[in-house]
Amino acid sequence: IEIILASMTSIRYTIDMKVTSPAFKNNAKIPKIYSRFGGNQRPPLTISDIPDGTQSLAVVCYSPDAPFIGGFYHWIVWNLPPTTTEIGSDYLPHGAVEGTTTWGKPGWGGPHPAFGTHRYQFFVYALNTALDLPAKTRPKKFSKAIAPHIIERTMLTGKFGALDNLICGNIGGYSHPISFKLIYSYPLLLWVTLYVYIKYVIQFIHQTLSKY
Repeated sequence: IEIILASMTSIRYTIDMKVTSPAFKNNAKIPKIYSRFGGNQRPPLTISDIPDGTQSLAVVCYSPDAPFIGGFYHWIVWNLPPTTTEIGSDYLPHGAVEGTTTWGKPGWGGPHPAFGTHRYQFFVYALNTALDLPAKTRPKKFSKAIAPHIIERTMLTGKFGALDNLICGNIGGYSHPISFKLIYSYPLLLWVTLYVYIKYVIQFIHQTLSKY
């Protein structure tokens, strides 16, 4: 993202292009079904007012609040046709290519913050060319490739918090056994939960660093 932002001097800032989601409003909470361990479904997106001259679209879901240098990439996809107006939870337009996320795998990897509430920014880029990149391309290489070709971009922001993973009930067909009431009724359970999250973060950092 830093590389992209540094090379955006020719990007149109009128922001005619728009991206929305039928699943959540801008700056609102992302439903749990789209989180990493709440179903890991990809949020549906709707794109409108794509500028003239667009040859392809690219979409990035990026969290600037993750405790990693350069943030956290949850989804990278490019070579979407310029006629794309909808991206469903279970399908992608023909020709679309997904890159490797910070999770270490291609495809959607939903939110799973270890603490606090994080922002998840869905960037849509209108490009003046299709990208000649292999599948599983990593974020840094993708950012360098996309930067000179951006005509316009737009953004949708969703939010998801660590405690959202603990909400009990059926959300999109997925139920979680832990509730706020249970946690606050038993302080020991709260500490155990925090310990599990901290342990998870340490393991994830170690696994991520070992890949580079």
